[in-house]
Amino acid sequence: GRGDALACGDYLFCGMGYRSDEAAQKFASEALGYTRIQLQTVPQVDEHGNPVTNPISGWPDSFFYDIDLALSIIRHPSETERGLIAYCPEAFTVESRATLRDFREIRV
Repeated sequence: GRGDALACGDYLFCGMGYRSDEAAQKFASEALGYTRIQLQTVPQVDEHGNPVTNPISGWPDSFFYDIDLALSIIRHPSETERGLIAYCPEAFTVESRATLRDFREIRV
């Protein structure tokens, strides 16, 4: 699957935390010539607002643990058109929403 890394033009949108391996993403983006864009989805919280830990991985869990549940490549860029992505803002942390907002100005 592509749940941990989505390519669009020169960019590779990568998940952070949960089931992501930053070293593998860094290697893949460099080997394939992508600029890596790190994004993190919001953690799942219990009734007290505390992050829920996945009992198997030991990592904080999320309903959107794979970024392809919250971000989609609608159109890849071409010589004449910019790329187009769609995402659910509520699925991402404040920092990742800021990254995506800033990214709108970049040609994808």
